[in-house]
Amino acid sequence: SIGNIGGFTIGESSIESATGQLTLKANGQLTGSAIQLSGSIKSQDGEIGGWTIGNSTLSSTNITIDSSNEEITLGSKTSLTDNNTGLYLSTDGIALGEDSVFKVTDAGVLKAESGTIGGFTLSANALTATNFSLDPSNKRITLGNTSTDNVFIVDATNGIQLGHNTFASAPFSVTKAGALKSTSGTIGGFTISDSS
Repeated sequence: SIGNIGGFTIGESSIESATGQLTLKANGQLTGSAIQLSGSIKSQDGEIGGWTIGNSTLSSTNITIDSSNEEITLGSKTSLTDNNTGLYLSTDGIALGEDSVFKVTDAGVLKAESGTIGGFTLSANALTATNFSLDPSNKRITLGNTSTDNVFIVDATNGIQLGHNTFASAPFSVTKAGALKSTSGTIGGFTISDSS
């Protein structure tokens, strides 16, 4: 129960190197400052080099590998829907950042609040490119340059307008009720002017 063997000290419940850098305990823990292992290791509880071994998990500070739930967590994420301060990988998807600002589900549903996609810039409430804006929060599509009034706008609140950034000032517009405004043109052989 006590003694020395090959530079190791035998205790009642452990075997420890003379320098104390490597310890094998009867409870299944193997600890040391530098450990190199080869072969097969099976454990349901213990520690290796700062990693804690659980029944189906391997974890360290802010890192967890969970084989039973098929997930890897870097940070505090515990599921695809909970608040996240790191990276979460699992069979149900990927989540990254605080409150999962970037998320991809296993069904391919993507959530992102900024970035670029195929030449478009993504913000929290809009998708924009040169002379193009898709604004779902304001239910509005804009084509053209709004600063020069060379613009076409489809707006779920006002209707359709062409030629001016303001609906009331646009030379051509159609309201949601179908009221048409046109300052010039022809209809059925008749010429339209400003007042006749």
